[in-house]
Amino acid sequence: MSGGYHIRRVDWQQHGEVCAALRKQVFFDEVRLAYYATLDGIDHACRHVLALSETDEPIGTGRIDADWNISRIAVLRNWREQSIGTAILNELIAIARDHQATAVSCSAPMFSVDYFRSQQFEPVGSVYRNADVPHQKMMLRLTAGQTGNAGRTASSA
Repeated sequence: MSGGYHIRRVDWQQHGEVCAALRKQVFFDEVRLAYYATLDGIDHACRHVLALSETDEPIGTGRIDADWNISRIAVLRNWREQSIGTAILNELIAIARDHQATAVSCSAPMFSVDYFRSQQFEPVGSVYRNADVPHQKMMLRLTAGQTGNAGRTASSA
């Protein structure tokens, strides 16, 4: 699919079922991660974003927790390759900036480390296993006036 989309900050209590369904479809049905890896019980304490098509169809989601860890970014297969994941990432970073966070981090599967590097994230520590998949902790330091991919806010372009 192609077309416009927009990113919206949402509340888990009101939109949790939609976010969970997107994550289940991407992580469990497509990637074949264990179902427990898609829901971990902390969603109520996280800030969430939802990517919506021009017709308000849910097409992606992501979250950031109180320690500014970004996770659970998922985009439906038919909507990938349109920078929706990057728009979700940038909106989550914007949430952290709005709360004067000095850094954000994520647990990146090894196949995505180069992508996070392109977004100005740097590796921290050693590779470890999460849900039986090798991961690398990545960190982005937030500074006033930062530019580049990770410094931009989401757009619907």
